[in-house]
Parts: sequence; C-alpha cells; structure tokens
Amino acid sequence: MIREYVKLATIYHLLNDVRTAVLRDLGSIRIGNDWINVRRGEEVSIPLWLADILENRGSVEIKEQKLSDVDISKYLLIERGLKSSEFQKLKPSFYFEIKTLLKRMKEREGEHIETYVMRLARTEADVKDLIRIRMRKLVQIALLSKKPEEYMPLVLIEERVLLNELIKDIRGWFEEVSKFA
Repeated sequence: MIREYVKLATIYHLLNDVRTAVLRDLGSIRIGNDWINVRRGEEVSIPLWLADILENRGSVEIKEQKLSDVDISKYLLIERGLKSSEFQKLKPSFYFEIKTLLKRMKEREGEHIETYVMRLARTEADVKDLIRIRMRKLVQIALLSKKPEEYMPLVLIEERVLLNELIKDIRGWFEEVSKFA
C-alpha cells in the first residue's frame, strides 16, 4: 500500500506548476481548461511533467533551482544536528528531486570517470543517510508521541504516508496484543 501512496506523491509533484523561461515559440498550449499562446522570451508556469519534456527538447528552461549534490550534503549536516523531534524544512518535492538529481548524475558524460564515480557514490550515501535519519525520527514519533498528528505539517508528503502507516500499524498491533479475553 505504501508504494502506491508514494507513486501518487510522484504524480502529485509532476502535476505541480513550475516557472519556465520560454526559449522557442511554442504556439498554443492547453494548460488545464485554458489554451495559452506561448512565445519566446516569456515566463510561464506549466506542470512539471510538461516542463520536463519541453526542457529536454530545448524549448524551455525550468527556472526553479534544481537540487544539487552539495545541497544534499548540506541538508544531511543540518539534519544530523537537529533533535529527534525536529525536522528540517525541505522543498515539498524533495524526494522527487532526489530521484531526478541521481538520474542526471548517472547520465552525465564527459566528466572524469574517477571524479564522477566518487561524487555519485558520495551523493547516494548522503541521500541514504538523510533518509535514514528522517525515517528514524518518524518511527520514534509513531512509537512515543502522544500526538503524532502535530508532526504532519513538518514532514513531506512521502513521509506523511509512512508516518500514518506506522501509527496505524503500531496502534493496531498494540490493541491486539493487549486484549485480555
């Protein structure tokens, strides 16, 4: 069930609008129920899925700052320094952007192979460490917090899925094992 929720979160991120700079005339594009005429030099907000396709074709440039391997290292350093009940504020599409970053890094050509392999390995390790730290906090909240719902606004949508499932499973398990005839 969790996999389906995470896939839904990915779709949610793909449907969110991003700002783009238009590099070529695109003519009329349907956005939702509206048709807009898109010309070179304009800045328009379009869904991420469309922006990604158009950026790969060289027609637009996504203006949102892309996540980098240096950002991941910084986030990891900050998250390590926080208390077990504190969460660093991350971009809502953070996990989605991690996937995109790692894909971009793996596709990168022309970089010195040793440098490339080391950067990719370090970034993957940092990502796993960051996820583990945040996951550990979610497990602690599900187990120990009297009001885990208070943490929902502090975590990302993918983390909310995990936290909700943990709370439900832990409470269900506890109720089952604590029944006495």
